[in-house]
Amino acid sequence: MVKDSPLAIVMAVTDVTEILESSSLAVICLVALVGNISLYIIVLKNRRLRSVTNFFILNLSLADILVAAVSMPITIATTVLGDWPLGQNGCVAVGFLTILTFIASVMGLALIAINRYYYVVQWKTYSHIFSKRRALPFCLLSWGISLALSVPPLFGWAEYR
Repeated sequence: MVKDSPLAIVMAVTDVTEILESSSLAVICLVALVGNISLYIIVLKNRRLRSVTNFFILNLSLADILVAAVSMPITIATTVLGDWPLGQNGCVAVGFLTILTFIASVMGLALIAINRYYYVVQWKTYSHIFSKRRALPFCLLSWGISLALSVPPLFGWAEYR
């Protein structure tokens, strides 16, 4: 193969692209893990930060930690290897976990938005609806909805790709 042939240039660009892509993903993964775990440490160490809203933020953070701990490392490995390393069952399992955590992240954002809406617009009923006692059931409900929305492909309704 000629050193400056178009094929050699394309292969070199592909190598550089894979290195940049996998390196960028690794940095994002590390920052996401450190940042979200730090959030838990800060909120759990400081009693004044243990509010209903911050509990909902920690719920969102949990989904982000799972994305950074499960989905992103597998994506990085797939990028580096250039092929899917886990077979069909691994594909289904990772697809399920990825969809579950992504939907849970969106549900967490929705829960925070609803909480903020009530805080600003429905302020008279806010403390009755969003008490510390009800925060955990709201978070569990968001994860339950996420689970319900991510399970159908396991039963043959659509598929993970």
